[in-house]
Amino acid sequence: MAGFILVHLFRLNTEHQFDIAMEDDAIHIESSLTMAPDGRTFFLTTPLETPLYDQQGSGWVWQLRDGEAVLGQSGSLPDGVLLNAPMNGSDYFLAPQGILVRGTARAISLPGLDIKPILHVAGSPNDIENEVAEFRQIAVISLGALCAVLALTGLLQVRIGLRPLRRLVGQLQGMLEGEPPPEVHGWPVEITPLVRQLQALQDHNDALIARGQRQAADLAHTLKTPLAVTQSIAEDAPPEIQEELLAQVRRMTVAIERILSRTRSIGGRGRRTGVKGISDDLLLALNRLLEQRSLTVENSIAPDLVFFGASSDLEEMLGNLLENAAKWAKTKIVLSAMATETGIVIMVDDDGPGVPESKRKAIVRRGQRLDETIPGQGLGLSITAEIIELYNGELMIERSELGGLCAALKLPGRT
Repeated sequence: MAGFILVHLFRLNTEHQFDIAMEDDAIHIESSLTMAPDGRTFFLTTPLETPLYDQQGSGWVWQLRDGEAVLGQSGSLPDGVLLNAPMNGSDYFLAPQGILVRGTARAISLPGLDIKPILHVAGSPNDIENEVAEFRQIAVISLGALCAVLALTGLLQVRIGLRPLRRLVGQLQGMLEGEPPPEVHGWPVEITPLVRQLQALQDHNDALIARGQRQAADLAHTLKTPLAVTQSIAEDAPPEIQEELLAQVRRMTVAIERILSRTRSIGGRGRRTGVKGISDDLLLALNRLLEQRSLTVENSIAPDLVFFGASSDLEEMLGNLLENAAKWAKTKIVLSAMATETGIVIMVDDDGPGVPESKRKAIVRRGQRLDETIPGQGLGLSITAEIIELYNGELMIERSELGGLCAALKLPGRT
């Protein structure tokens, strides 16, 4: 837009300078006109500076006439041709032979004449177009360079100006990977309120989680004693009502376990947890069960494998898988893990009887048990599935290469 405006203004100025030159030529012609001996025509006693007025087809012409009677004209104008330049103003018009010219016309006074003939003066606008074209080329190059400089400057300004936001985004990503929240100090005044609000939101969320966990734990603790008393009474109840009472006690126990599992699950990725350390602790806790069943365990998890989440959540999920494998394995359990492009996968394999493909979905449903002779309430895999959903992960149940079951946790993390 600036280029168009500048070129337009330059054209107007060039045309103005051209009109001034035409005015000078008109004054020169008016002052140099002399009547010929025939008493009917006029000629110039002093020739004009440019010879173009004498060259045919040059576009530089002048003509003096009274009505349609030609009293004098330049050598460049063919005989019998009348000019029609705009009166008392300059503009473009067509000259003989269809040539576009720019000129003006005005009435003049000559000695010895009672009339005021009209003097027409015009010139070729080629010089105007050439100057405008040259200026346009310079403007395109100059404004193009200026545009590139401004674009680069704007890009640098945006990059520098948005650097604090990119830094904040990086620290928020770090929070998802277990880093502490960003400090309030050291930010630009425009970003500081946002950082302060983010930190307040993090503190508020932590307080809500802690309060919810305390309330759920208090509720479960309050209900456990009445449930134990109820179960004791049910065991001594008459046979016709004993089965129903025990079933109801079991339903309430399952509900309490479900609530506790949910409240223990923080479900946030704002923490880092070493997978190797958690797995070693769980195997140590299950050592008695493993020895009773004469099971061997291979743990090949790398020491630097990290889970982006709460240690309590990983303990709950991996503990349920290991406990399930310890109940069903015949001789061996293999614990392994690997890093992927989007996180980590932790696998627990056993050489037990496995689960038919048609029943694999059923074992992750709450309270579902495929064998009532094995102790438990059927909550382990379903609780694991619920927790893993909080991390947008996936619980995969497949056939193990050992011949039994392979339970895999697909979780956010990295090495």
